[in-house]
Amino acid sequence: MSNIGSESILIESKAQQLQILENTSMYKQGLFEMANYQPKDSGLGLPYAICFDEIGNRRKHTHSEPRVKILMSNDDLIPVLISVKPKILLKGVQLSKANRILKGKNIEIMFKFISNNHELILKHWHGKITTMELLLGLK
Repeated sequence: MSNIGSESILIESKAQQLQILENTSMYKQGLFEMANYQPKDSGLGLPYAICFDEIGNRRKHTHSEPRVKILMSNDDLIPVLISVKPKILLKGVQLSKANRILKGKNIEIMFKFISNNHELILKHWHGKITTMELLLGLK
């Protein structure tokens, strides 16, 4: 169990050093620790998939903010704060790149979905509910 989530810290650090967005192709094992909620599964008109962290606050990482990751069509992952007021959790060049690809109506739709479901998503992130309970409770 001590290896849980260790790949994420390496990939997030590497992306930050290279000033690129984290991408699914960078993962060898850790991405399987994320529940992938596809637009077609939501029935809500979401433009992108959302990855919910199966390990949540038990994951090894350098940050402490609860987050989901929006999976862009080019396989880039954009971390977003789980909050009533979501925000992209990147800085500098990475934030600029994320803002260029996640913008306009799409960011509004994704942030509204996260905001509307933030309490439920936080319960999942803290390990208080299962992934199935999360997915069935999303609105």
